[in-house]
Amino acid sequence: MADLPLRIPTAEEIETFHRDGAVLLKQVLPEKWITLLAQGLEQARANPTGASYDIDGPLSINHFTSSHSPALAKIIAESPIAELVGRVLNSSVRFYMDQMFYKPAGDIEPTPWHQDTCYYNVEGHDLVRAWISPDPVPRNLSMEVVRGSHLWNVIYHTWIGKPVGDDPEGASKALAAIAAGEPVISLEQYDTWGYQNAFRDDSLPTTPDIGGLKDSFDILGWDYQ
Repeated sequence: MADLPLRIPTAEEIETFHRDGAVLLKQVLPEKWITLLAQGLEQARANPTGASYDIDGPLSINHFTSSHSPALAKIIAESPIAELVGRVLNSSVRFYMDQMFYKPAGDIEPTPWHQDTCYYNVEGHDLVRAWISPDPVPRNLSMEVVRGSHLWNVIYHTWIGKPVGDDPEGASKALAAIAAGEPVISLEQYDTWGYQNAFRDDSLPTTPDIGGLKDSFDILGWDYQ
């Protein structure tokens, strides 16, 4: 049975999420889940998946980490996270996937501005990423979101991967698999899937230069505890 959050999101927080596309929820998870998260991330780091093999530098990205970390599996099944997301959406919740981003201390190249939408084979507008860190993260190092960009009604192409024209035969096979209902990213594929061997649809528009024109965008960011 799932655990209950310390509190439910307020009406103002829910309104903020739907208006801005993101909201910081404070004091909602019992401490035991933060402790378990730290344990689970270390378990996952010790058993990496294939997603990071083509990422340069110290950054580690793993998919479906709960499949080889009992602690993370318990968080997904029993923590209050799904309850919190459901409260914000005012609907039931279907779990799609979990990811781990492991960044060691020290200088590291910032992740380029991007959307998650173009990586997923899902339709609709109620796709929520619940981001949780077991460590304090200061504002200048934390996740940032362009306020209201979820309402722009545009999908930009991915910043990583190979153009369709570089491997038209492989692209045709990938499209056929999607048409047949096969998952693009799945538990069965996580040992071999990599960002560089995924296809990039260059017919989609390019992401604006948000990093170079920060004063032109309303950017959200927070200090995480």
